[in-house]
Amino acid sequence: MKRLLTSLGYRAVAAGLRIPDFAAARAFHQQARTMQLIRTLDINLVLDVGANRGFWSQHLRMSGYRGQIVSFEPIAGNTGAIEAKRKGDPCWLAMRCALGAEDGAADFNVVLSGAADETVLSSFLAIRNQNARTTIEQVEVKRLESLWPLLSGLVPDPRIFLKMDTQGFDPQVIAGAGAVLDHVRLLQSEISVEPLYDGMTHYTDALLGYEALGFRLMDLFVVNRTADGGVLEYDCLMARP
Repeated sequence: MKRLLTSLGYRAVAAGLRIPDFAAARAFHQQARTMQLIRTLDINLVLDVGANRGFWSQHLRMSGYRGQIVSFEPIAGNTGAIEAKRKGDPCWLAMRCALGAEDGAADFNVVLSGAADETVLSSFLAIRNQNARTTIEQVEVKRLESLWPLLSGLVPDPRIFLKMDTQGFDPQVIAGAGAVLDHVRLLQSEISVEPLYDGMTHYTDALLGYEALGFRLMDLFVVNRTADGGVLEYDCLMARP
């Protein structure tokens, strides 16, 4: 059967037929790979930075992770959605703040998109799409290292999965992590091939930076593509022992 399917697949390619590319299948593959690494590295504390409305952490729970989660999200409406999702889950906390290189407050560009006014494109950086509907909120910014006294008390011997989806601000999150990075075993970062925002780090520079910290690339997952099929962004999964 495997040989037959392989033969049919190559014949379809040779005939120029379009092979179905299901978004749901890609998402499940990424989730399965992520869970495999969480188990292998014995992760017991997940930091969901740029949590938006909490779907990523909710899916992590649905995939079998039962350890501690802390979601960081600066937009008030989104933190309300996270609170609703984590209700009854004592091992999932939510903090209404952004993470960055310095403690303080900063202007945050809230970008509304789609009929449901999604805010997934919101960022501290200016979006290059001039037609984007943008408002500005001042939000609290905390260094991850400043929160370590709280976070380190949540689990014994923290083994951290640092997931970042901050629309170009991931390097600032790392800059404020300090000694907390010593406890990070698994890292996910959204890296940009073609920048959506002013001042975004190029994906090759981002990968080199993470490698310099001792992380090894485990997988790349396409997040978005251009109209002609080029890659806009990847999620990179990186690990270290």
